[in-house]
Amino acid sequence: MATATLPSPFRCVRKYLAKIPEVRTLVIAQPTGGPSGTSVKCGHPAFLLAERVASELRSLSAAAQGRGRIHIFIAAPNAFVLFLGQNQSAFSRCSVYEFDCEGRRGRTYSLGLSID
Repeated sequence: MATATLPSPFRCVRKYLAKIPEVRTLVIAQPTGGPSGTSVKCGHPAFLLAERVASELRSLSAAAQGRGRIHIFIAAPNAFVLFLGQNQSAFSRCSVYEFDCEGRRGRTYSLGLSID
């Protein structure tokens, strides 16, 4: 699952996924109108997007019957991440990756946390 509200980092997601051969499917979630620096202006749109993403993650988790790991790549405001995290119990094991927007780690993703 890749989600973005900031300018599209999906090329970086695909590059990073090349290092994780067990990932079989990439699902992309983004706000209506596409990712941009202004696509999530306040908490309510962040909440709605997080609910939509959580619903998709629930479906993916149910389809895998808890056997797999969901890898979540995020380039989004902290409000979105907070609302998505409130739904974590809705999906199975996951690893969350954060995009380096500031360029301190090569403008790529790095593992933030894993939940088993």
